[in-house]
Amino acid sequence: MSGAPAHGHRNHRAKARIGVTIALLAVLFAAPAAGAATNQDRHPRTTAEGVCEPMVRDSVVAAARRKLATPRTKAWHDNQFTCTYSFGTRGALVVTVDVLANDAQARQNYRASYNSAAHRTTLFGIGQRAYRSGTTLIIAQKDRFILTVDGRQLAASLGPDSLTWSTTRAIFDCW
Repeated sequence: MSGAPAHGHRNHRAKARIGVTIALLAVLFAAPAAGAATNQDRHPRTTAEGVCEPMVRDSVVAAARRKLATPRTKAWHDNQFTCTYSFGTRGALVVTVDVLANDAQARQNYRASYNSAAHRTTLFGIGQRAYRSGTTLIIAQKDRFILTVDGRQLAASLGPDSLTWSTTRAIFDCW
């Protein structure tokens, strides 16, 4: 009889260890998903500056089938980053990223822009929401960022509609 309580006690301890192990595993695997900040949250300026990365530049040059006239220019003004790809007398492709305080503010700014745009077409598969105004202006929202790819200054010989589209895709491949 003295063996029965010890055996029951061992089962109880084994079950308790299994329960604790399961609880620890749940905390370890759930904690990062629940509270982890994305790289975009921790480094929004770096994310915005991604529109000027070499991969995007190479995509712009390939789509235009021409070299840039000058190195791309980069500038911050308040919470807006601008990268300009210049083709000299053939114009420039201007890419801007507005960094908002949070997703809700970005959504609100996107909606205001969308509602005021003429000749807009909703685009699917680009960020959380996107539209094209005319054929050479694309506006997209991803998280707290509003991306604008503006090819309105480009000469028709550069194919500004396909150039804005391929640039937008390249940027979202980086993001």
